[in-house]
Amino acid sequence: AHMPPCMVVGCRVRKRFLDGKLYAGTVVDVSPADPFPVTVEYEDGDVESYSVEDVRDQLELYLPPGMMVGRRVRKRFEDGKLYAGWVVDVSPADRFPVTVKYDDGDVESY
Repeated sequence: AHMPPCMVVGCRVRKRFLDGKLYAGTVVDVSPADPFPVTVEYEDGDVESYSVEDVRDQLELYLPPGMMVGRRVRKRFEDGKLYAGWVVDVSPADRFPVTVKYDDGDVESY
């Protein structure tokens, strides 16, 4: 399954909970082999894991102005290894708004 936009460690997301409020959090783990591969730690300390479908349906990318460009991020790829890189572009209007250049030279947009 294709991972949703910006589902890499360090990305900021928001979710509207049952109380109607939006809560911000940070992706703290992405493990594609797990049935709930995306784990988010919210600012209030709660930690929740999501399926890819739940991420698409329930989470939205949260990009505070200037927050992401130059940020160091990591992503666990299907080989189980974590790869580090830098956010090199943020274009909130794009379908995949965050572009990461990994240390091995690969470039991906999420």
